[in-house]
Amino acid sequence: MKRWRGWLLWGMLFWLMASLWPMKAGVVYADQTEGAITFVSDEKIEGWATAPGSGNGQGNSIRYFMIRIQPKEQSGTAVSYRAEAVETPADRNGEKKYTFSLDMRENWPSAPGTMVTYQITVDAYRVLGNGKEDVYFSFPQTPYQYTRQSEASTAKLDFSLSFSQPEYAKPPNGNAEGRLDVTLIPQGAVSSPVRPPIDVVFVFDVSGSMTWEKLSSAKTALRSAVDYFKAHSHPNDRFALIPFSDSVRDIVPFGDQPNVAAQLEKIRTVGDSLTAGGGTNYSAALSLAQSYFNDPVRKKYVTVDEHFSLQ
Repeated sequence: MKRWRGWLLWGMLFWLMASLWPMKAGVVYADQTEGAITFVSDEKIEGWATAPGSGNGQGNSIRYFMIRIQPKEQSGTAVSYRAEAVETPADRNGEKKYTFSLDMRENWPSAPGTMVTYQITVDAYRVLGNGKEDVYFSFPQTPYQYTRQSEASTAKLDFSLSFSQPEYAKPPNGNAEGRLDVTLIPQGAVSSPVRPPIDVVFVFDVSGSMTWEKLSSAKTALRSAVDYFKAHSHPNDRFALIPFSDSVRDIVPFGDQPNVAAQLEKIRTVGDSLTAGGGTNYSAALSLAQSYFNDPVRKKYVTVDEHFSLQ
């Protein structure tokens, strides 16, 4: 009987220890964030990320990814591209999984040399309850490295000469006469330069101080800017419109439309419909514009009123 009780006590103690021991092997926890780059080629970059099934009060859904690419050991030459997050069905733990695919044709940043190694990292973005975009987490911890052949310029200029005669004789007290034809022959090609994407926010004054003439001039300037950017845009540029008087109103935030052309057209349409009235609250508009600039790599521009001065 005593032996039986002893075995029972040992069994209960073993069960208690086993229940408290952290069993992590083979288990996917739904409270972790994780991501990976799964495929890189000259044509595209693909990957995935997971987010917890239950939020922390700040939002836990990935909206999009920013893929940052930089030639290795070349600081200040990184470019960033946006890729939309595609949500896949949640697993049994409630964990959300998102995938992305980025078209890289003609989008690799230029670099010297015939072979270039690029470092690739990804930022997963979420949108908080107040509409502000926020970097949720980044991956991989060690940048993914990809080596590709550089699209170096093969451009050169050749020339040829032809003479109207084999010798030119200068007569006494006269000038030599003849013809020398030079033909310039351009050869090779230059790859299209890839500029980094930019962030542009149009801060538009529609307060009562804007007379009809000033408002009309500002709208004309906005339309001209839209036309310029539509003709010279990068597919990952971001544009926003912040009209203001007493407060900001009729805002067109980053990512309001599915692509750059549609975003700019929306800004043009909203701008054309604006009317003036009320006070002038510059601080609210500029503060909101500043909150949009959350990518440290991109060049940032704020354009104000009809003057469109770069800040």
